[in-house]
Amino acid sequence: MIDYLTHPKFTGYDESQPPSSQPKGGGGMATKTCRVLEALKQRYPKTRVITNADRITADTVLIEPLLFTLPTEGYPGHDPETPEDALGKLENCSAKKILYNSELTLLRMPHSLREHILSVCDLITINCKFQADLFKYVDVYSSHTLCDPIPDKFLPRLDYSRRKPRVVVTGNISWQKNAPQVIEVFKGLKGVIERVYIGSASLWFDTSNDDGPQRLQDELYAHTDRVVHEAATPQMVDEFHNARFGLWLAYHDTFASGLHEMLMAGMPVVAAKHGLAAEIPAWSASGVRAQVDAIKRLVDETDDALEEQSKQISEWSVETVSYSAFQDQLKDVLNAVW
Repeated sequence: MIDYLTHPKFTGYDESQPPSSQPKGGGGMATKTCRVLEALKQRYPKTRVITNADRITADTVLIEPLLFTLPTEGYPGHDPETPEDALGKLENCSAKKILYNSELTLLRMPHSLREHILSVCDLITINCKFQADLFKYVDVYSSHTLCDPIPDKFLPRLDYSRRKPRVVVTGNISWQKNAPQVIEVFKGLKGVIERVYIGSASLWFDTSNDDGPQRLQDELYAHTDRVVHEAATPQMVDEFHNARFGLWLAYHDTFASGLHEMLMAGMPVVAAKHGLAAEIPAWSASGVRAQVDAIKRLVDETDDALEEQSKQISEWSVETVSYSAFQDQLKDVLNAVW
């Protein structure tokens, strides 16, 4: 049996429903939790998600590190628990403990808390080389990969030539997602290709500006041909399968699921230059002009050339970030623990 230790705030997510209808705390993290559990249960049917370290009875437990950085106040229906309380229970737990790092949580932790967490874990995972390089700055060294899994439903259903000439951007609208640069790229693509944005500012609370993200949303939508305010996974799949290209300019993610969904759907993606550029099959371009020009070059490609690119991109995704890839990576992780 495998237990997946997370926080009650991030359970009960339904991918068939848009984010606004999800329990408090819904969004990317909750989606990831849902998919991790699906991937685990395909190979380990007795997997269960738990929210309290007292309930761990399995041979192996995967620990979502966000558990240790949530506020100390309790959530409705659950007993309040500090990070120290949870760690104390884990210290007395005989299960093999695997710290599943798909975010940058460790980098944001106070030194003493991070050291305490690392001391109770048997193995630490990373989700890409770029993340591994970052973790070295806090003396965390790992070669054990465990991706954020993407379901096969994103794999292409249509021939590429039947897709519509549009570029898609997805993500909650914020400065962290680099919305100002998306706006400038969309301005440069006016009249060249249909511009579609999937996302809403209302999903992201941002105190970095007095206006909040609402101003960003208004300006972004003014330069977008079509807006999908919120989309559940089935609608995201349909949008990606009917679009030719993607754009990904967020700079705070390591191995972002939103980007991998586009790639699995076989969409050639223009991405900002980043430490991940060498790891993903995307067109890397620095600056607005270069990103606009890259998309224009893709628009001018022949259908045959784009079809071949699409096929290679999807194949990379299956090998690297699919449910089956996650399961194979986990097998290696478990072998290392045992």
